[in-house]
Amino acid sequence: MYYQIKNPKVLKHLTQEHREKITEACFDWMIREEKVAVKAYSMNSLYFLGTEFNWIHPELKTIIERDYGSQSAGFKARSRHILKKIDK
Repeated sequence: MYYQIKNPKVLKHLTQEHREKITEACFDWMIREEKVAVKAYSMNSLYFLGTEFNWIHPELKTIIERDYGSQSAGFKARSRHILKKIDK
């Protein structure tokens, strides 16, 4: 919601360091064996974080493309959605 609503209270308290830690955690979840829901939410979060940090989208795309063939239908559906948004 940080990137969509721009709530002043959230903007004030969600620091650069927090966003970096969120990014790190999401990438960790993407590369580990996790449930599809965890990976799907991580993809969404990384997509939005990538609008601020330009190195995130290429890394996310690489991970998605690498894992696409071996993941579930839910992962594939979310992946297609995120890849379309990244490639715009």
